[in-house]
Amino acid sequence: MATLYAALRLGMNPTRGWKIICGICLGLALATKATALPLLIPIAFACYHAQVGAIQALAIQRNLPLLQNVRAGTLFIWRAIRRPLLEIAATAVAVFFLTQPYALLDWYAFGHDVIRESLVARGWLDFPYTRQYAHTLPFVYQIWQSAIWGMGLPLGIFAWGGSARFAFQIWRERATTDWRRTLLFSWALIYFLIIGGQYVKYLRYLLPLLPVLYLLATAALFDWARTRVLRALAVAVLTLVLVSSATYAAAFVSIYDREHPWLTASRWIYENARVGNALIIEQWDDALPVARQVNGAARRGSEYESIVVPLYDADDDAKVATIARALERADFIILASQRAYGSIGRLPERYPLTIEYYEKLFRGE
Repeated sequence: MATLYAALRLGMNPTRGWKIICGICLGLALATKATALPLLIPIAFACYHAQVGAIQALAIQRNLPLLQNVRAGTLFIWRAIRRPLLEIAATAVAVFFLTQPYALLDWYAFGHDVIRESLVARGWLDFPYTRQYAHTLPFVYQIWQSAIWGMGLPLGIFAWGGSARFAFQIWRERATTDWRRTLLFSWALIYFLIIGGQYVKYLRYLLPLLPVLYLLATAALFDWARTRVLRALAVAVLTLVLVSSATYAAAFVSIYDREHPWLTASRWIYENARVGNALIIEQWDDALPVARQVNGAARRGSEYESIVVPLYDADDDAKVATIARALERADFIILASQRAYGSIGRLPERYPLTIEYYEKLFRGE
């Protein structure tokens, strides 16, 4: 958000100070998350707007029809904006290496990790913890999940619905749209297209987008409210959204006033399982019981025999035999979360035997 704000100020007042501030903010954003790189696009747009008068005047002087010759026009615009853009990029690179020194100290591991995570996010590398997104709809899934769980439904409807109306206004009034609106919308659209199209759809990936959605939705609301009555209605809508969001946030935070379910489950295990009992633990999930005080005594999971079952392995006779041997030895089966059965259940073509195991388990068979 600081980078976008600096870009807006740069477009209005292209001083050296705003170039430096913009570069510093971009460098800090990149040091936090590599997905901040698309911020270069609104920055380039701000540089173009700062030079647009000079660009058009020079184009007329040189008799260069920018719109009729796309290649020549693009090259001409690039030459006009490249100096401020490269100055910002140079500042960003310096700040990036200053605040993310591991990119230099261990450049191979840094680059390897960033590339690997990018491939995982796009579904080109297969890991068990990403299989929960199998057969989920791109874009639609993020909108739905963020509206219900990330923001709460009133704010979610307001943010996405209002932003959609803002997009419609941009399209309808594209010839007269304020360049600042175009800059903000360009970031929102580009970032959403990149994140929304990924195979992996963690809600946290949308966090950089949410503040901009709120701005776009609010702008769309007050553009619509052109009369006094409609303006009062717009204020009422915003009040409703704010109150409901505050209530949702308070309700969510109240979860942490209670004991964590894993602590409750661990207490039950310590009180009901004998020391030395065998517990089946699902691979890639958290192991229970966790260490805690029970009746004044310190208890640990190491008091029990843990049997880790590789449920994400390929379904074959060997896996069935492994599960059967584990069931024969075990006194308890631990499902710390729905991580395994929730994702495996989405892949019936890949895990028919494991799904049958879960169905029989939940039926008590």
